[in-house]
Amino acid sequence: MVTIEGLCKAYGSRVIYDGLDLTVRRGERWCVMGRNGAGKTTLLRLIAGVLAPDAGRVTLGASLKLGYFSQQALDILNPDLTIDEHFVSHDRAFLRGLSNRVLELGGETGTDTQPHLYPGSYAEYVQRSGHEAPGVRH
Repeated sequence: MVTIEGLCKAYGSRVIYDGLDLTVRRGERWCVMGRNGAGKTTLLRLIAGVLAPDAGRVTLGASLKLGYFSQQALDILNPDLTIDEHFVSHDRAFLRGLSNRVLELGGETGTDTQPHLYPGSYAEYVQRSGHEAPGVRH
């Protein structure tokens, strides 16, 4: 559904992505996690075509229906739609029930340059890593 090849993006001297390769296949439901500034919004904007990569490419499947909702546009949410109908949540219980793949950006420190791909669900990620999504405080 989405193929990312050699994706590079930087803001001045701050490199967000340097050669990212990622494939999202039909039926996969990804949880994209990371601390503030790790590149979550940048990645979603690159996939949506709202932001152009410095290098590399993002290819969308021909039958893919893609929507993009900026996190700054909360005032235009339709209260009659469910969270499923809106593609973004910070609720850990929702992530546990929905996601079957996890992409962690920045690692626990928020500064790791390589993303970590977990082929299982959010619950499996928590069990394997021993912690909730980066930035969550208990």
